[in-house]
Amino acid sequence: MANSQDTEKNRIRFKVLDALYSISKGYKYTFIPFDILYKELQSNSDREQEVILEGFQLLRNYGLVDTKALATASITHQGIKKLESLILGSDEHTTPYLSYTDEPQTNKNEIRTIQNQRTLFLKKAYELSEGSNKKPISAFKIMDILGYDKETLERIYYYLEEEGLIKTFALGGEFTITQKYIEQQGVDRSP
Repeated sequence: MANSQDTEKNRIRFKVLDALYSISKGYKYTFIPFDILYKELQSNSDREQEVILEGFQLLRNYGLVDTKALATASITHQGIKKLESLILGSDEHTTPYLSYTDEPQTNKNEIRTIQNQRTLFLKKAYELSEGSNKKPISAFKIMDILGYDKETLERIYYYLEEEGLIKTFALGGEFTITQKYIEQQGVDRSP
């Protein structure tokens, strides 16, 4: 049975992951200075900041967060997926080191909007590629068609690439959908 100190540590870890997702809008290439993270988590003392760093380090050990530059933090692809599934209640695996009991900063509608943008992007890519993993598509053309800004395009593009659903084809924003995505559509293209 978990004691109250373990529960508090789990709660802090969730708050760190949630804050990183919220600040970055679910984008793994946003590097957030720790002082901004501390402000977001309303830490007012060295001890509170130490607890946040301890939580961050455990999350990093599990591959949910990372640090690339001096005194910055970022959420990883796995961290994005974990937070979305925890908040939406679709996480089928228990996570003993991470639980949320407080109201998250990131709301369900925000996550659903981000997930819907990914879905619309993929559907448009599938349509423009005519269901072929050989036909290159312009990410910028899809951005214009769907009315996304560049930040949204980047967030979606790199997420889908990490998922193995699209593959960069050439410089200049061209990519192809992958066989994995085609198979997810349940379309058999065999002769």
